[in-house]
Amino acid sequence: MYARHTTQPLPLSASAQPSNLSRLSIGDQVFMCVAHKTQLMIVCVTDPTASPIIASPSVGGKPLPITQARWVPTLKRHLLVVTGRGGVVFYSWDAASLLKVVTLGEEGSSAGGEEGPAGGAGSTLLARGVASIDGQVAVGTSTGEVLVLRGGDGRILRPGDDDDEEDEELSHACDDDVGVESFRFRWRPYAVAALATCGDGRLAVGYVRGHVAVGRCRGNGIEKLWEVESYGSAVSCLASSDGLLLAGFLSGHLRVYQLQPKTFLAAEVCAHGRAVTGLDAVGTGDE
Repeated sequence: MYARHTTQPLPLSASAQPSNLSRLSIGDQVFMCVAHKTQLMIVCVTDPTASPIIASPSVGGKPLPITQARWVPTLKRHLLVVTGRGGVVFYSWDAASLLKVVTLGEEGSSAGGEEGPAGGAGSTLLARGVASIDGQVAVGTSTGEVLVLRGGDGRILRPGDDDDEEDEELSHACDDDVGVESFRFRWRPYAVAALATCGDGRLAVGYVRGHVAVGRCRGNGIEKLWEVESYGSAVSCLASSDGLLLAGFLSGHLRVYQLQPKTFLAAEVCAHGRAVTGLDAVGTGDE
């Protein structure tokens, strides 16, 4: 059963934008991250006395209007990935270290790269939707493209770890690989609204037109396995656990899809008068 713990006041108001909450467990500590306009905040909910961490990401020297901030597991660590208009920002899990800024080109252009004059906060290209796929980071865009970016394979030093010079050099060397594009794909010419990791190398993509698709990584690419046609309302958030894919919609609908052994709509609920703006799924094997 659930038990209510001490209320944790937030010095930063949380926007009503979809998928505006991310959770990370490290040992017996649980951290939550929310974003508001151009700032993100991390709080340790298991330690109410801990001071919140507030960061203000920027692209091209300008504050980044944030669309989503999420912890993403890579091969050996978690990265805090922040998306917004014109770019993607990679932080260490606690936002203490800025690892990489990847800029996006103008709407209609596939240009993108490290921080520079070609993109940035003035760009019309919007990044939204963050998920992990095969140890890499998938980021959705307003053109319908999904960029798969490397996350590096270094390690983040945590309390109790040995902070020796060799480990530090290894981490910094691997950080150079963060944000480098592996490949990109586009299944629909509509803006991506949400992404979710489905396990076994699979990735779910939700679109603003209401379509939901799932694919599996195949080498340096991805194969689409199935797609659900639009219900006439935009996807707002996605979550996956125990072979189920949960999709929230701006219409207030919550749909649950069975992914194995074959895909079908397992359940549908519409008990909300407003949009579903966030989902979090905990499986039977999760703690």
